[in-house]
Amino acid sequence: MPEKQSRYHLTSEYQRSALRRAMRVHPSDTSLQRAIMNLSTPRQIRSAIRAGVFINYARADELFAVELSLDLEKIGVTTWLDAFEVSYTPSDWREEVSTGLQSCSLMISILSPASINNEDVQNEQRYFLEMGKLIQPVIYRRNDVTPSPFWLPPIDFSNDYQIGLHQFLHLLEKPTTATQEVAHV
Repeated sequence: MPEKQSRYHLTSEYQRSALRRAMRVHPSDTSLQRAIMNLSTPRQIRSAIRAGVFINYARADELFAVELSLDLEKIGVTTWLDAFEVSYTPSDWREEVSTGLQSCSLMISILSPASINNEDVQNEQRYFLEMGKLIQPVIYRRNDVTPSPFWLPPIDFSNDYQIGLHQFLHLLEKPTTATQEVAHV
């Protein structure tokens, strides 16, 4: 087995992917559920954030996605947002988004009524799950989306943006002053 492939088999992403496939067959197996939780620890979440954050959203929520991306970049989180990264020529768009999906380890999925039936949003989420990557749902506007058991617990931005941002920063173990710095920039 080539060295690169064998290293992939040892990653948390590969293990999560295999466990998620097993859970589709045995959804009530508590040992599989525990194993997935053990691969989604705060340390692994921070590591995934450091590797890059892909922001997944419906076009109707673009202003919120841009604001969140800019605020995270201000505190040193590398984000991938198509509004900044893609040239928007039809032939390049899917390829560039695919590159972004591959390069990031955590997805912030912005949940809203507009994202519920958005095909691109769902395809990007499906790719992340299949690859064993982490999805952090962010509730932008109240909606009827049922979070996947494979997602991290949602962070609610719908009532107060700064509280939601503070909750996300808590994942990074950043001090509260980081939220205040973002609010004043």
